[in-house]
Order: sequence, then C-alpha cells, then structure tokens
Amino acid sequence: MEHPLRSMQRLQPNVLLSLSSGPAMYRRRHIGCLFALATSLFFTAVQADGPADNQVNSVRPIPPPGIEISKELRTELEAGHGKLAQLVSDLKKNRSPKVTKYLPDVEIFEKALRIALTENGFFEPRDGENAKKVLAEGLRRGALLQNNDTLDWAGTESLDSDFATVRAFRSKIDGSVQPYGVVYRSNGSVQQSVRSDIWCRGRSEKGLELQFLAQRMNAGDPQPAKGVLMIHPFGRYCN
Repeated sequence: MEHPLRSMQRLQPNVLLSLSSGPAMYRRRHIGCLFALATSLFFTAVQADGPADNQVNSVRPIPPPGIEISKELRTELEAGHGKLAQLVSDLKKNRSPKVTKYLPDVEIFEKALRIALTENGFFEPRDGENAKKVLAEGLRRGALLQNNDTLDWAGTESLDSDFATVRAFRSKIDGSVQPYGVVYRSNGSVQQSVRSDIWCRGRSEKGLELQFLAQRMNAGDPQPAKGVLMIHPFGRYCN
C-alpha cells in the first residue's frame, strides 16, 4: 500500500509546484500568503466560540449533556455490553497472532458502548437504535474471532471487490483502541497494492465513538476513485 502522504502530494500538484519552482521572490510570496491565511484561520477558530466560552466559571461542556434514554433500553444495552465486555476479556487471554491483530476491531465496539452508557453519550433519539446495531456488530465480530472463522469485516486481501468497513488500531502512546473507516472501490482486477488517501472529515461536538461507528460501519460515501482505498480517521473533539 502506498504511503498516504505520497498520495496526498499527488492530489495537490499545483500547490506543491508553486512552492517548489519559480524565482525565490515568488516562492517567498506564496509561502507568506499561505502563512498569513493559516494564521487568520487559526485566530478565527480560537475566537469562534466567543468570550463567554473562555470564562473559567462557565465553560461550555464539550460534548454537551446527552439525552435520557428509557430505563428499558438502558437495561438492554447494559446487559449486552456486559456480554461484549466479557467476550473481549476472554479474547485478551488468547495470545495467537490472529487474535492480537484483530482484537482492536472488536474492542472499539465495547469502548463505544461503555462511553455512551457511562458518560451520557446519547444525543439524538436515533442513538438508541444505533447503539443496538453497534452492540450486535461487536458481539458478531467477537464470536467470529473467538471461533477462528473468516473475518468478513477485514476486506479482501486481493482487493478485487468493493467494501466499506470500520477497523481499529491500538495506540502506541497509551494503548487505547482508535477506530477508522475504510472504503474501497475495485477497478475490476486483482491488486497487490493500491493508492490510499486519507479523508480528514473534521470533528463533531456530538460525535463520539458510538456515532462514528454507527455511521461508518457500512457507509460507502464519499466514494473514492476506482482502485483507491480511502481511510476515514475518527475526528476526536476532546480527550
């Protein structure tokens, strides 16, 4: 797989050319303009929330307080989360290379539910149904991994067909699992390596792991060009 930064370079040839060619005076002018634009955007972003959000005694919470879900739904989700958490715990005891490699793809679902349930992470009525879908997918993936079955969420190694999925990696900084979406459009032939692009999709004050997973599990949009693997990192608003 091609390095993402290289593919990003090819996506912006005009900008790169303007910075790397031509008289020194024009290069400095381009760089100066870009610096001024970046500085302007930075200060605009800093001031966007307004002075009221910078008061120590009245800081606006991010994410905002969530909505209450029904007692029945909470009971159902907590019971399901307990089963998923136990499944993840059992899988962690398995030291096989396959389980070690793919366990983060299961852990992200347990983490998403845990955060939503313990930190009031339901913001819209539809988040309740989305939580059920996230729970079901986590349990399904965990069972496949535990039984050493084919992991259908991981895509095809030959890259000969379209797929959209959500994967995860374990951070080398703190060991946490972090999700990302993957979308691939086949060009009709078997590929050993493909171009990969990164779609920096921004952040949402109401976009926690639960909402991200529910959206990206089967989302094919925005569609990449044929033969291109597009990666959607999770845009975390705050830690």
